[in-house]
Amino acid sequence: MHDSVMLSRGHVQSSGFADGGARVEQGISTPARLTTRTLRRGALACLCLLVGLLAFGVIQRLSSSFHSLQCAVDKYVPFVPGAVVIYLSFFLLLPFCALIIPDDQFKVTLRASSTAALIAFAVYILYPTEHAAHPLGVIESGWLVRVYQCVHMIDRRTNCFPSLHVALSIIIAIGVTRSRPQLGFPVWVVATGIIISSVLTKQHYAADTIGGMVLAIGVSTHWGCRRTEAGTLGSTETPAP
Repeated sequence: MHDSVMLSRGHVQSSGFADGGARVEQGISTPARLTTRTLRRGALACLCLLVGLLAFGVIQRLSSSFHSLQCAVDKYVPFVPGAVVIYLSFFLLLPFCALIIPDDQFKVTLRASSTAALIAFAVYILYPTEHAAHPLGVIESGWLVRVYQCVHMIDRRTNCFPSLHVALSIIIAIGVTRSRPQLGFPVWVVATGIIISSVLTKQHYAADTIGGMVLAIGVSTHWGCRRTEAGTLGSTETPAP
């Protein structure tokens, strides 16, 4: 009897060591898998941005006549050359989002961003718009002039409505807020800065930013509802006997 008890204890201890070893092994390998997955998300975000820029450049060259959405408000908006730094931070927002939010929310954010881009591209083709010439002559700093020249090579003053800078910034901020509430405020600060800089850099009119906001809210609401419905259906399913 005593021997059987000792053997049982030994079996429990050995099982505990085995389980502990498995947990240690899993604890070591899990961060590596998470890191690899995160880097893949970041690479996918960068690839989507590159494809979007190429598609945007092609669409810009398809139109020959453009409309202007300038209104009275735009005449009172000052030109702030230094705001271009904030404007360009937009290109870091999606990769940053890919690094901090979980897979499920990243997929929703990516789908929402892709939907917004496709809708905007359709508008660019059907109703191309144009912004007035940029007052680069008032810029005193030489490096800022070169930055604007590079921006205008990629982001010409055509196809401004709706603003994808505004739409995608809001979509990304919503995605981060839903999955990482503690990071929502700083991301919203950056997104708000990008929205304001889009008019201060004379890249967009006020109507362009409003159109981008409406597009972002509509697309985010659509995909947010889709995700909620999918979660509700999954939770109501009964397991098979």
